[in-house]
Amino acid sequence: MAAAALAVNGDFYDRLLAVGGNSACADCASKEPPTWASSNLGVVLCNECVGAHRGLGVHISKPLSLKMDAWSEEAQAFMLSKGNAVVNAELEAHSAAAASKPDADAPLETKVAFVKSKYEKMAFKAGGDGVVVEAARTSDRFSSKGQVHAGIAIVRVLKAHDLLNADDSTGLGLDKSDPYVKIISPTGKSAQTKVIDNDLNPEWNETLQLNVDDLKPLRLEVWDSDTLTADDPLGHGDIVLTGLAPGEPTKKKVELIGHPSQGWVEVEITFAALDA
Repeated sequence: MAAAALAVNGDFYDRLLAVGGNSACADCASKEPPTWASSNLGVVLCNECVGAHRGLGVHISKPLSLKMDAWSEEAQAFMLSKGNAVVNAELEAHSAAAASKPDADAPLETKVAFVKSKYEKMAFKAGGDGVVVEAARTSDRFSSKGQVHAGIAIVRVLKAHDLLNADDSTGLGLDKSDPYVKIISPTGKSAQTKVIDNDLNPEWNETLQLNVDDLKPLRLEVWDSDTLTADDPLGHGDIVLTGLAPGEPTKKKVELIGHPSQGWVEVEITFAALDA
């Protein structure tokens, strides 16, 4: 799906970046080529500010990848009709917006506070109060053990290779596992991909999102979906969150362990620490 999305979005991406204001992030003016957008607000975003948008909830902002997600013609037309310049002219009309807007190197909590004020409170619209919500202090967000108390783990499950075949009852390789991936947080929250039928080298390119309370590893499990019996485990592994650059997507290869198990899963993980 990733290659198909890139092919479909190629011309759209170029046209979108040519729209007024879209050469930089709508919220921090980062000059890095934008790779994300809010599909319902009509703005393009950097890798850090998209984490703040995810924290708003989809009732306010619906982020999509410009490179990995396939965009419908309707969604493309909407994005091309908006753009950062048009949207910011409305949502940053207040004189306080310019002084409050973070630059690309600002701390993530400062960007989160600005995004919440801009899109949730509408603080910088004409007639808004112009007040930025208080940014979460580092001392509030990190315990003495260095744990982050609020954040979002965005896991794009890309593909798997050489998975165990749990369905080869004949020994001829005619039937193969029907795998899916489940991501589980330390508190037991979980999200899972769709099932891909009869494939030991599946490609999901599917984004999962979990609210997490600290930087303990996420558990990745691969299962074989069965209709008539219980699903079969195909292995598991950990996704380590510590050491990730804030807001930066990082690819990891998770080697599957367990009995039985074989193969690996490739994921792209982004951790965005948010204020409580």
